[in-house]
Amino acid sequence: MLTLFDHSRNRKYLVGCERKAFALAASAEGGSTASFCLTLVLTDARISEVLALTVVHVDANAGAIVFETLKQRKRRVFRANPVPRTLLDLIEQTHRISDALDDPARRSVRLWLWGRTTGWKHVKRVIKRAGVADIIAKPKSAAPRGRDRSGSKRHPTQHRAALDGTHAH
Repeated sequence: MLTLFDHSRNRKYLVGCERKAFALAASAEGGSTASFCLTLVLTDARISEVLALTVVHVDANAGAIVFETLKQRKRRVFRANPVPRTLLDLIEQTHRISDALDDPARRSVRLWLWGRTTGWKHVKRVIKRAGVADIIAKPKSAAPRGRDRSGSKRHPTQHRAALDGTHAH
C-alpha cells in the first residue's frame, strides 16, 4: 500500500510545485550544492547514491547518470537515469568531468566529498530557501525511496503521480 502521509497525517513528499521550487532554490545556491541537490531531485536517487557518484558515472554522451543502486542490497547493480542536458552541463562546469576522465587518479574520486550528514544539511538549507514547510523538510522528501511501514515498495514516480493527481506508468 502506498502511503503518502506519516502517522501524524503530514505529507511525506514534495509535490510538483515544491519540487520545482526546490530545483530553483538549488540552482540559486550554485556550485557543488546546486549540482548535488539538482542531481538528487532530477534523478530521484538516494542521498547515499548521489554521494557515491564518481566521474565515470556521468555519461554525457548517453545523457544519463549511472547509479549503483542501494535498493537491491546487492553490490554491482547499476541503473542509468536519463537527465536533462542542463544538469550534465552544470556537473561538467562544477566538477570538470571531461578533465577528470583524462586523469586516472581522478576517475575514481567522488564528485562530492561530503558525508550523508553534510549532504542532508545542504538539502535542508535548499528546502528552507525554497519555502517548503518544515514538516516536509526531512531526508525522504526530495527523493522518496524505500519501503513504507506496510512493506510495500515506494517509487518516486508513483508518489509524484498520486500527489499531483496524475497517473504513473
